[in-house]
Amino acid sequence: MSLIVNNLAVLYRTTGQLEEAINILAPTLSEVKDEQLEAALNNNLANVYFDMSKYQHAARLYRQAFLYHQKAEQAYEASYTGLNLLNVYLLANQWKNFRRYMNTVKTQLSAVEDKELSIVFTWQELIFQKSRNGIQPNADQVDFLISTLPILLQSDYGSNMEKYVYTLQLPELIASYNTLLSEQQKVAASVSTDTSLPEVALSWCEH
Repeated sequence: MSLIVNNLAVLYRTTGQLEEAINILAPTLSEVKDEQLEAALNNNLANVYFDMSKYQHAARLYRQAFLYHQKAEQAYEASYTGLNLLNVYLLANQWKNFRRYMNTVKTQLSAVEDKELSIVFTWQELIFQKSRNGIQPNADQVDFLISTLPILLQSDYGSNMEKYVYTLQLPELIASYNTLLSEQQKVAASVSTDTSLPEVALSWCEH
């Protein structure tokens, strides 16, 4: 039953029915006994709160999911949940909390060696260095940001990229972002669809 609720919540979220997603996820969380399923539900409910800009609620649930996956030695799950947590701290400008979890997430990522997740972490790290410590990306890092921008725009992290790009305040990166965004909009306009689903901010747990 909990898995059905989880999948239904995914549908509610992707169709913008956020309150409905909360209304079925929250009661299920209070009843579930399986720790792994609880972690998945925590991550997914946190995603809904993230969409609603309720960052404090989202961070609490992401932390619980992250700590479970870390304890269970599930490096991939810990990695993407950890990135979700870092993302909340970036958007909320909570630099102390970001720094607290940054190295732990990096350790999980090193065990996974997933290209997309590693790219996201590097973006987050560079934003932290710029926003908290005033350290500008060097030339090689700027090239990395520009070259990986198309990958992230097409990923589950696409809806975060406007915030990421404009926080870094790099003219060449902003120009590349606007060009890619314009191209995406032209493609979208040429495709006829019955239903337009909003981009989801971060990864969902299916199990």
